[in-house]
Amino acid sequence: MTNTELTEIRESLSLTKAQLAEKLGITNMLLGRYEKGSCAIPEKVAEAVKKLTEKKTVDEEDVSSLIKTIRESLGLNKSAFARMIGVTPAMIGSYESGKYKPKAEILEKIKAVTDGEKPETAPGVAEKQEEVVSSEDIMPMPVDEEIAASAEEEKQEEVPVDEAVPVEEKVQTAIVIQSLMGGSITPEEILSRVPEGTETVYVKPEENKAYWTKGSESGSIDLW
Repeated sequence: MTNTELTEIRESLSLTKAQLAEKLGITNMLLGRYEKGSCAIPEKVAEAVKKLTEKKTVDEEDVSSLIKTIRESLGLNKSAFARMIGVTPAMIGSYESGKYKPKAEILEKIKAVTDGEKPETAPGVAEKQEEVVSSEDIMPMPVDEEIAASAEEEKQEEVPVDEAVPVEEKVQTAIVIQSLMGGSITPEEILSRVPEGTETVYVKPEENKAYWTKGSESGSIDLW
């Protein structure tokens, strides 16, 4: 038997460590060490624990079967029944199988359900009712045919062009390079004098030169 199994069995019997230790004839401290896994659980202790799980009273057996009978008589599944009394569906399964014994407050809530009362839901557990709406139940909103026709006409109308508005013409800017001696030349004139396909032209008016490069070739021309 592992330490985890020992703890689960003790909790299923609704016993404290002191109570289980007393039933097993050991100290509370030693039981705590068994549950922590600090030391191995002797076979004799494991057998004694298993015998305790087999000694169910008639009342406990009646409670587990009664819970299942009540749930089925109400036509509820474990999830719905669990929400009504404020526990998890897994815990309902443990109650019905007899693995765990419900506490007094849970028994009171189950009793309230059988009496037709609505028990208080445990904190954090809320009933959720979801309504499934079929797409056939959703009616399309009526469309005003006159409004729709008017909108379509406006969309199809062409905006008239005012022919009287003059079209602004793009102004051509001339760039002129002037030398220190008074001569001048335009970039177009420089390009017409360098080899065709020239990639870069460096203009240096103070030297009266324009240096050009074309791939691996290079050279220069006089500006004036």
